[in-house]
Amino acid sequence: MWSQQPFKALFIIFFVIKAPAHLMLLAILYLFKPFRPQPERPLRHNMTVALSRMACQLSAKVHLSDLFNDDLNSAMERHVRVEPLEPDSFTGVAATDKPVAATGAGVKKPPLDAVWFPSLPPTVKAELKEERLVLHFPGGAFAMRFGHKRFGEGVHQILAQEMGATRTLWAQFRVRARFPDPLRDALAFYTHVLSLGYGAKQVVLSGDSAGGNVALALLRYIEGTQSQQTPLPAPGGAVIFSPWVHISPRAGSDFDSQPKSRADFLVGSILQWGAEEYRPPGELSDEVEGYMSPLFHPFRLPVPLFIQDGLEEGFHADIEAFAGKMMQVPGNRVQLHSIPLADHDIVLNYRQNGMAEQMSEAVRRAQNFLWEPEP
Repeated sequence: MWSQQPFKALFIIFFVIKAPAHLMLLAILYLFKPFRPQPERPLRHNMTVALSRMACQLSAKVHLSDLFNDDLNSAMERHVRVEPLEPDSFTGVAATDKPVAATGAGVKKPPLDAVWFPSLPPTVKAELKEERLVLHFPGGAFAMRFGHKRFGEGVHQILAQEMGATRTLWAQFRVRARFPDPLRDALAFYTHVLSLGYGAKQVVLSGDSAGGNVALALLRYIEGTQSQQTPLPAPGGAVIFSPWVHISPRAGSDFDSQPKSRADFLVGSILQWGAEEYRPPGELSDEVEGYMSPLFHPFRLPVPLFIQDGLEEGFHADIEAFAGKMMQVPGNRVQLHSIPLADHDIVLNYRQNGMAEQMSEAVRRAQNFLWEPEP
């Protein structure tokens, strides 16, 4: 009801009126460390988390997909549009039209939006050979878009500084779309950068939160093509941040039941909304569930995988368990780096979070891990 007008507008007005008083009361309460969700962190951080939680609750209640988005016109020529792949380009779970995307089977999908950092790649293919490209899928619980300016710039800067990324492509897959559409979009972006002249080994797959889930889905898909006559070339490696590794029909309550969820900026309602948008209806096959919830469906990796999360985030227990299971798969190279006192997805706001040094160390570890000689 609240996602439809006029109720949507009424709820937003109510939220705007209520929020300042609520935050003021929290500020008074949080002056006393025992009452802070994270007593070890300063007042400012706890207040930022409280504000973020309120924004997530608002977005979930009235279905605001663009609360954290930016105007793509601000990227000017760095904003590009990538055509989706033709349906006959896919195999396996990505080839099925059941379940179909929200736009419907057989309907021409609109182009996909992406933003280059720090600039467009050179048009002369020979000049690309010395570059390292990070293909990054932003989070948003499969329901929201995270803007390139507010979040993408910081992600590129730390990847460039600590991992030697020449460029980053901030690749926005469709949100509020059923599986397998986000996987198809990831394949379109990957195919696009290869068509520009980048070698597969020059590309590092990356993603945060839901985008981390998409990056894992793409890795699973690429590995599944290796036995085919024309396998999809594997990238140089993968780095994912706070990945969402278990998307169940009860995603909201799953998260809220985690002991550290109350101190995180994520809230169960935003995850429940995203899961309902993303998960196909009805009972799913084990193959499809593997893409939804890699936590319970570990798989062989075609490349090394580096995972970063926070010890204080609600996803930590799931991420730690997932990493452990992936390490047990023969042939896999996986490393997990958990940052003390960090909550969810700090790669998006490490400066504001007071975690710039810790995030730099994490990305340096990723750099060393991905390109260290194999034993």
